[in-house]
Amino acid sequence: MAIEDGFLTKNYLNEKLLSDFRKGLLLEEQRNDKFPLHLYALAEIIALRMCIPKTPSFVYSNKEIMNMSLSTGVNNPDEYYKVDEELIAETRNEILESFNVKIK
Repeated sequence: MAIEDGFLTKNYLNEKLLSDFRKGLLLEEQRNDKFPLHLYALAEIIALRMCIPKTPSFVYSNKEIMNMSLSTGVNNPDEYYKVDEELIAETRNEILESFNVKIK
């Protein structure tokens, strides 16, 4: 699974969000060395993709797939495509619960 959307990447892959994500992983690992970090990371990616405030469209041929999701042309793309950190955290925790993974 790839995070390739330009505005999503710009808004999500910033220092604070990544730092918080890494701290969360380290904290869970310190609390329980058997904690399934791979499921935590997978849940984060799934939650992120579920919380994108748009529906991307794709143009494809036999040799190429092109994401045309930025063709929506909103007036304020930085604000419109901003990720909702709380929604991502809630969605991630719901996904983890469905994996039978408990966060302390």
